[in-house]
Amino acid sequence: MLVKLDAAGKLEHILVVDWEVTKTGITSIEVGQFAAEMHLLRICIPGCAKTAPTVLQNYLEAYGPLSNEEKERMMRHIGTHMILLADIWESDTEAIVSEGLRILLNKDGGVSRGRVLQ
Repeated sequence: MLVKLDAAGKLEHILVVDWEVTKTGITSIEVGQFAAEMHLLRICIPGCAKTAPTVLQNYLEAYGPLSNEEKERMMRHIGTHMILLADIWESDTEAIVSEGLRILLNKDGGVSRGRVLQ
């Protein structure tokens, strides 16, 4: 991630860089992956339950507005990321996969989606 500050130290711009191929990443994937990781930290690591949502909220505010299409893609990426990485967390793998599926398929009226972004 690259951050540009103005002379007063105020945030001007953030760029998320996909270092694997050294180019700017696809917004919905980059933001979705970060959001999924923060949500996994919140639900799997008790010490992160209060800090992860704050970090995520600040990140989303600094990143700036996303289009509705980007938000929808981001949520699909969050669900997919949770499903794929569920077994590496020392937590309830089945519960993480189930929540990831609900987010991916939007099967609970947005409740799980709202929980991720709260």
